[in-house]
Amino acid sequence: MAPVKSCLVVATALLMSGQLSTADHLDDIQASLATAYQALPKNALARVKSSQARYLARRYFQATRGWTVASLSEESLDVTSAPHRLQAALEEKRSHRGFSLPDVASLVMQIEESLQPHFAAALEASYDIAGVENDGQSLDIESAKSVLAAYLATLLGQSEQSTRLGGNLDSLVDHVVDAQGKATLVDSAALGRMAELLLKGVPGWKKEQCDAAIRAGSEEPKCWTLDNEVSFCCPNTCDAAIATLESATQGPFTTAVDMWQVLHQGYFFSSSPGSLQDLNDVHLHGPAAVEILAATRPSQCSFDSASRAFQGAGATPNEEEAQLARRLAEDFGKLGQDGAASFFNLRSGLRCVVMLTLVLATLQALWKAWSKALEGEEEGQKKQNLKAKKASTKAKKVE
Repeated sequence: MAPVKSCLVVATALLMSGQLSTADHLDDIQASLATAYQALPKNALARVKSSQARYLARRYFQATRGWTVASLSEESLDVTSAPHRLQAALEEKRSHRGFSLPDVASLVMQIEESLQPHFAAALEASYDIAGVENDGQSLDIESAKSVLAAYLATLLGQSEQSTRLGGNLDSLVDHVVDAQGKATLVDSAALGRMAELLLKGVPGWKKEQCDAAIRAGSEEPKCWTLDNEVSFCCPNTCDAAIATLESATQGPFTTAVDMWQVLHQGYFFSSSPGSLQDLNDVHLHGPAAVEILAATRPSQCSFDSASRAFQGAGATPNEEEAQLARRLAEDFGKLGQDGAASFFNLRSGLRCVVMLTLVLATLQALWKAWSKALEGEEEGQKKQNLKAKKASTKAKKVE
């Protein structure tokens, strides 16, 4: 329920205050991108290149919207797509000198705007699904709820689209509509704002399914496809670890030991292997980082997931770092048996022992408290029985 309650608060606040201005939104995008941008390698003008701008856009949309945009992937060859055209135009305007942080933020906002027709089309189709005539007239409350529920069904890729979704989603649609106040009719502008609020909430509503996929050990990210350009996908399981590294290093390079220790915060046995002592300037998004991520977070960030997460980041390691990555692969068992497994299994085992000890201690304390309370009740009952017996004896003597 937590993600739903959070979305309700955001929905109410936005409906009351209106949409953010373009300048405010641009500032928000730039603030969201700042840490990741700082952590990327730059050219001589302290700017990032085209592939890195797409990498940042991918990260932004996934983190803030839960979107996977097909034309932003490294494999995309569709140069006619809106993101490619917008990027090429901005690159030409900057004389191919690279992208500053404000440039990337502007590009992201333009891409975001270019994708709106995809969602507008889904909202238009929702009228037919809900059986509501789209004649430009204001809708009554129940019709508006039916259209929005059908819109959510479309976004969530439900095979059987419906005007009622069940559970928290129905409650959320009801709340978003009811939050407009006592009005009995919803015009097209208000319906569009409500649809935008629901759209922003989709990643939160999918959290339960994404968590289940992670627990099941799914290697491929799970996606719910809207159309051939936009999907709502579970985040790459490495994203949280990458964000932690970027925030801690604030730059494109770090030492292998520091990287290891940052990723080990809160874990037992955080001392780093001797093979990490060899190199000081390690690319934060390079092959050595992939190996360390996969070794330190084996249950969350596999080698393949880490490699996918770094696509387009633009790190070009030197041969020394490449050799280190290969040696780390051998040390961590990536080229054979998982040599790091015993280390992490031992760590996990000890953590389980500690947790079990704490649980047993808590249960023991509760048992003692309950036993003491029970003894007190028994003692009180005995005293009451004795007092009653004495009173009965006294009464008999009086008779």
